[in-house]
Formats: sequence, structure tokens, C-alpha cells
Amino acid sequence: MKRALWLSGLVLGLTLSGTVASAQPIVSLTFDDGLLSATTAQALLDSHGMKGTFYIISGLIGSDPTFYLGLPAIKAIATDGHEIGGHTVTHPDLTTLTTAQQQVEICNGRTQLIADGFSPISFAYPYGNATAATTAIVKGCGFTSGRGAWCNFPQYSTPNDQGQGTCAESIPPGATGIIEGDTVDDNGDGPYWMNTEEAVSSGTTLGDLETYVTNAENPQLANEGLPVPNPSWVILQFHFICADTDPTCGEGGNVAEQYGISVSTFTAFLDWLQGQVGSGAVVVQTVGQVTGGLPVNPIPVIGSVSPSSTTVGMSASTLTLTGVNFISTSTVQWNGSPVTTTFVSSTTLNALIPAADLATVGVATMTVSNGVNATSPNFLYSVVNPVPVLTTLSSTFTIVGSTGITLTATGSNFVPKSVVRWNGSARTTTFISSTTLSAAILSTDLSTVKIDSVTVFNATPGGGTSSTQTFTVGNPLPVPASLSPSSAVVGGPAFSLTVTGSNFVSGAVVLWNGSARATSFTNSTTIVASILAGDLAQVGITTITVSNPAPGGGLSSSGKNFTVGNAVPVLTTLSSSATAVGSPAFSLTVTGSNFVSGASVLWNGSTRTTTFVNNTTLTALIPASDLTVVGTFAVTILNPAPGGGTSNALTFTVGNPGPGLAALSPNFAPVGSTSTLTMNVTGLNFVVGSVVQWNGSPLTTSTNSSTSLTALIPATDLTSLGIATITVSNPAPGGGLSNPLPFTIGFPAPGLTAIDPAFITAGGPSFTLTATGSFSNGSVLEWNGSPLTMISTSNTKLSATVPSSDVLVAGDASITVFTPAPGGGTSTAFQVTISTASGGGASVSVVAPRIYPNPWRADRPNNGYMKFDQMPANSTVKIFTISAHSVRTLDAADGSVTWDLKNDSGDNVASGYYIYLITGPGVKIHGTLAVIR
Repeated sequence: MKRALWLSGLVLGLTLSGTVASAQPIVSLTFDDGLLSATTAQALLDSHGMKGTFYIISGLIGSDPTFYLGLPAIKAIATDGHEIGGHTVTHPDLTTLTTAQQQVEICNGRTQLIADGFSPISFAYPYGNATAATTAIVKGCGFTSGRGAWCNFPQYSTPNDQGQGTCAESIPPGATGIIEGDTVDDNGDGPYWMNTEEAVSSGTTLGDLETYVTNAENPQLANEGLPVPNPSWVILQFHFICADTDPTCGEGGNVAEQYGISVSTFTAFLDWLQGQVGSGAVVVQTVGQVTGGLPVNPIPVIGSVSPSSTTVGMSASTLTLTGVNFISTSTVQWNGSPVTTTFVSSTTLNALIPAADLATVGVATMTVSNGVNATSPNFLYSVVNPVPVLTTLSSTFTIVGSTGITLTATGSNFVPKSVVRWNGSARTTTFISSTTLSAAILSTDLSTVKIDSVTVFNATPGGGTSSTQTFTVGNPLPVPASLSPSSAVVGGPAFSLTVTGSNFVSGAVVLWNGSARATSFTNSTTIVASILAGDLAQVGITTITVSNPAPGGGLSSSGKNFTVGNAVPVLTTLSSSATAVGSPAFSLTVTGSNFVSGASVLWNGSTRTTTFVNNTTLTALIPASDLTVVGTFAVTILNPAPGGGTSNALTFTVGNPGPGLAALSPNFAPVGSTSTLTMNVTGLNFVVGSVVQWNGSPLTTSTNSSTSLTALIPATDLTSLGIATITVSNPAPGGGLSNPLPFTIGFPAPGLTAIDPAFITAGGPSFTLTATGSFSNGSVLEWNGSPLTMISTSNTKLSATVPSSDVLVAGDASITVFTPAPGGGTSTAFQVTISTASGGGASVSVVAPRIYPNPWRADRPNNGYMKFDQMPANSTVKIFTISAHSVRTLDAADGSVTWDLKNDSGDNVASGYYIYLITGPGVKIHGTLAVIR
């Protein structure tokens, strides 16, 4: 593989004058690419009295000091009499390029060599490849020949083939000669396609080199019978001249492809060729010598043109050319056509360019011709666009993060291909007129805050960039939406204020009534500011605003209010938390914290007359009208705005009074009662809903008045002896339990209805006294208040022994029955009459009074009374109930009396049994009556 030696470049060469030999074959030794080993070839040629042609890649001169010759070495070769030829700028395969690209490679290569001080007229095609267009460009660029890289004849396509024939060129190139029906000038290209032997490589032997020459010397090839051009010209091409110690002379992995020859082989060939020259068999000349030598006139060179460019659309203009080698007959050519030229000096020409040549933007090729083979290298001259002038932009600001916008630019010198540039980068542009453009600015151009430069660019040739207009991609106006907190207590400590909203940016600042506060950026919707304790020294409404930094940004159009206000009060205690319904007005003292002057006590949300004592104490007048209804009422404190507000609530109860218990009626019930007992309760502060409690359990209760209740005691509560606790409970609110009163469940009071005997003789023996009535367990008979020895007991009869000692003296003994507690008690008294015995003291006569009707029956004929008669005068009749209760006392002065069946109160007696006692002088008798109504 070939190393990239043959990169394009221009080579300048010194053309050596000489004449073409008339009949002898000519040998030209050429060396491609300007490689370092060319200096070895130079030395060996000089030592053998020969000159060669060195084709230089102008763009690679000195590019790699380990591979290519530098400019001083090439100048030394030229000074030594060798020819310098062109080999393009970078050594491309010209057949792969456009015509314009080929022209740049070929012409610029020659121009550069000329600028370096050489006069190149010979050219070598890289890789030996060319088209008809290529050969025409070589000629147009001022070269007088173009060398190929191999024989263009099929039968000589390999070194082996060439060993059997020749690839000799005719002298002059292009002379008529037929080889297999083709002219030797190769389709009429003449000196611009010159045959050459295959490039010498490491596979080329000394014998091959000698054969190339000797075959050219033979007018007839014995083994082919083909004619040889006469005279003939053998062009040999070399690349590397390698040291004998280099095992891989040249380059590439295949030895046969290595374009190199060892020093020893090259020296041996020069030795042999020197002998051929000495014998007159051949002549050695440079390519330039063979093709005609130096031109008659010097080759002009254009160094500069003034003005350096012309604006498109100008009228006919005079251009001044500065350079060298101008002569009086020099003619300036514009794209190959001559224009009116004025010779000023050998370094100055004036050329008049018609307006038609300036009507279109483009690059014109200018040359100066001094005659045949004396045309300057091409000089490219631009008909250019004007420099645009940008005056204004339709908009110079937008908010960062905006979507793409259309920007209109106005100015002058705009052209259809003018481009609006954003910070130097082109944006899609629409040409409207020479004064107006519109450009699509991308959303990505607006993604960061910055000041951008906007320019208009007119393309080359000419054109350029306008002055700059600035466009600001700036911060938006911030929009505060809410504050947290939105208020603080006057006198409070410093705190952090969170502001939420939109369009916040890094560097945004919170302002407190227009004064900046230290602010930290959280995100585009949240910032936090440090509010000082001093900002909270006074009650008031503060405006909070936000400012975004430039560019753009600025102060929010509206603010949010922050209240520095009174604290919310805290209620802790009430001096009284309850009172009875109907109580009079009173003063309520409340304690807590955060009270301020102007604070009000609220009763169920309604303000009451309030006195501020200090920040922990208030007093309020609670009117009697607030105490007329039982209920619970919320007491709160209201601090005035700003701030302030309502405290927590405490409950005040307007309740029922506590009941007071005075008396029970009855307060006793016999144990074992079988029916419900109605009990009247008297006291105070009774209310609807008051309940009488029996040992803490409620009884069915009716409220009669605030002083009277009626309760029903079920028989089940009377089954056991004991004392029950009676209380009254008033319902909440208020209310409560009364003082207790006892209720006795005990034995009933004994009921004595009769005794037997009722009369006894004084001084008699002990006897049995029998009492009838209603009795209880433990009931005993008493004789004048002292218990007797009981013989038998039952619920209706008692028997006791009356000792003789109790009847020694005449008189009346009081007979009672005593039943022990609970309950019980002493019955009414009956009398036993103790009479004097016969023969002693006053006597008692026992008579049989008449009592009729007895029984008295209402359903029988009667006079409405019962009559007592046959009694002693001045007798008294006493009527008792069976239980010995007095009913009526009647006086019988004449020994008789009637009973109208009424008691002492004048009321009719009820049906039943009654006891009568008749006493009188010497008489005391008792018996039983019956009234049946």
C-alpha cells in the first residue's frame, strides 16, 4: 500500500533551458512527492553530471520533518540546476474531484510554488489519473506538460510486459506514431499526457531499468515487431532512495509494492546510464528541457488587487493589480476573457472591469498573460455581498423559558441569503426586503438568563457581519401568592417567612415594606425570608413584595399583606364557673395570658362590659338576664384586630339549685307493709325533675312546688327493719343532692283495744291480765309503766301475770303495751280498777245498766241514738274505741243519758265495736257496744 505521500500540493520548479536532441533517445529522471530521500537522489545525480525533475506536493512542504523536504532543501535542489515541478496541493486522485476542486489543487499548487520562488512548468498527475478536463486545467494553470504514472498502452501494463517492449514517449510529445492503432499522443492530449514507465519499486531490478532504456534505443523490437517512436523519450519515475540497510525500503506490506530503490541499485543504474550517455546512445535531460525550456517572456505573478473586492451591482470599476513580471503587453483576463488593461509599471497594472462582470456575487478568476506559456497563476477576486447594517429589532426582551419567537430585524444592505445570527449562530431567516428580515428564535435560545447578541450576516464573497444589537433574555416579574405565616404577634421574635407564588428565580429578594430582607431561594415557587424581631415592634399591616434580579426581573406588581397584630388570648380560669339559675348579676374575673387593652369577655359569643386589669386579668359584668335559663355557656376572650382573635372557651354553668330537705311525711312505715306508701317531702329549691332517692335509688317522684314533692315507696322497700336514707336530687346543670333525712321501717305502735279483767278487788291474789289489740314480736304488757311477766304473745293477744303485790291498794292501774324499736312505742293506756274488798272502806256496787239498742243498727228502727239508763245519779259514761282511744264522754245526772252516735267533735262515729265505762257513786262498770251503719 502506498503511504499518503501524494497528498495534494503545488510544486514550483526551476525550468532549465535546453534543446531537444534530434535523434538520440532521451532519458528523464523524475522524483515524486518531495520526500526526504530526494536529497540523496540530488547528490547521486550531481556526482554523475545529471539533472532531474522533482515534482513537489506544495501543501506538504515541511509538514513532517521525518518524511517531507522543507523549503530550504527544495531551494537547494533548484539552485543546483534541477527542475522543480508541480504535484498538486494535497496529492488527491484528481478524477474523484469536481472541476472546481481540481482547479484549486492544480492552480493553487503552482501559485504557491511561484510564491516560494520557483518557476514550475512541468506537472505530474497524482496516482497517474486524469481526465480530459484535468489535462485542460493543467494547461490553463500555466503548466507546459503533464506526466502520467504508467504506460497508457494495454500491452505494456506490467513491468514484465514493459520488459518486452517500451512505454517511450515521442519527441516532441504528441508526434504521430502508431502502436496497435492508437496515436502515441493518447487521444490528442500532446504534452499534457506523457507516457512513463511503471513507477520504480523495490521489485524493479537493475536489469529492468537498463531494459527500459535499451528498448527505447532499438528502432525495432525483435520479439514484438512493433515500431518505437523515433526519436523516443523514456521517462522514469522514482520515489524513495533507500539505504541498503533498510529491509523494507519504501512503504507497504508487500515488497513488490514498495515504491523505493536502494542506494546501491540506483547508483549502479546511474553508473550504467552514465556509460550510455558517454557512448552517445542516449541523452539525459529534465522534463522542462525536453518540452521547450523557459518561456520567452517572464511568468507574471499577481500579488494583490485593489480594492480587494467589489460589491455586487457596482458600475464598471477600475482595479489596480500589484505583482511582478508585468510587461507593456501584459493583459489582464477576467474569467479567461481579456479586459481593458493599462500598463503602469512592471509591478502595477490597471484593469477596467465592466459592470456586467460585477452583476453577480461570486469569485472571478483573474490572470495576467505575458504571452504563450507566460500566464500568471490564477488570482481569485470576489464580487461580494455588502456588509449588512442592523438598526433595530422588533423586540429586545423576553422572559427566560419562553417558547420560540419570531424576531424582525430592520436595517439596510440585506440580501436574499442574509442570515440573522444569535450569539454568532445562524437562525432560520426569511428575507422580506433589503431592509427587513425575520428570524425564528428557538426556545433553547431563551432557556437561560443572559444578554444575547443579534447580528445579520451576509455570506462571502464579501458580506460580513453587521454591528450588534442586544437582546435580553431576562427574569420574569415575580408573583407572590401566599405567605406562611401570614401574621405574627407584635413584639414576637425573628422568624422565617415562606413566600409561595410563581416566577421566583435564584437571587429573588423578599421586601418588607420596601426594605430587602435576607432571602433564600428554594425553587421557582418558594422562597424563604428572614424577618427581624424589630419588624414586629408595632401593630400594623405590612406589604410583602418580591424582587427578581436583572436582567429583566424587577418588583412584583402586587404584594401580600402581613399582619403584625395582637396575640390570640389564652383563657385559663374563671373566678366562678357556675351559679344557680335566676341568680342576680355578678362580676366575673377571668385569668389567662395575651390579654390586651380593648380585650372583651364574650358570653356565648356576645360581648359583656369588660375591664382590662393587665395582660393576664380581665373582669366582666354578667347581667342577671344571662342567668335566667339553665344551661352551659361558653366564656371566651376577644382581642381586637389587627391579629387578636378569640381565645379558647371555658364553660360557665347556669344550673339548678341544690335542693334542701326539711321533713318527711310519713317518716315511718311498718316493716312488711304490703302496699305502696305515698310520702310527702317538704324542703326548698325543688325543681321539675327533682327526684326523691331511697338509699340512693330514685323513687317515683312528682314535683308539687319548689317546696313539696310526693314520692311513692314500693312495698318491696319495706320488707326489712331498718332506717332508710331519704335525699332529693336536682338534675344538672347545677342541681345536686340534698341533705339526708332518715325513714324508719320498724315495728308498728302497739294497738290496745281491750283488757280483761278491767276490775279487780284490792288485796286479791296475782292474776292473769289479757290484752287484745295489734301487737308485734317483743310487745310486752306494762302495769303503770313497768313490764309484766309475759305468759303468751301473739299479734292480737298478750297475756301477762299481774303479781298480787300490784293490787294491794284500791285505785286505778294504767295498762299499756310497749313494742321495742325500731318503730314500736307505747300504746294508749287502759285502766284496771282495783276495788276495795267488802267490809272495808268504800264499797263499789256493781249494777247492770241497761243499754239499748245494742247493737245499734241503721237498718233497724231506731231513734238515731243509743240510750243508757238504770244507772246511779251523777254517773258518767265514757265511750272508747277498741284501741282505748276516747270517743265521747256523756254525763248522766239523773242516771240516764242518750248517745247520738257522734264523737266529741260532733262527727258520726263509724261502724265498729266500742268500749263503754260507767262510773258513778259506788259504781264502775265497763262493757262493749256495737254500731252498725
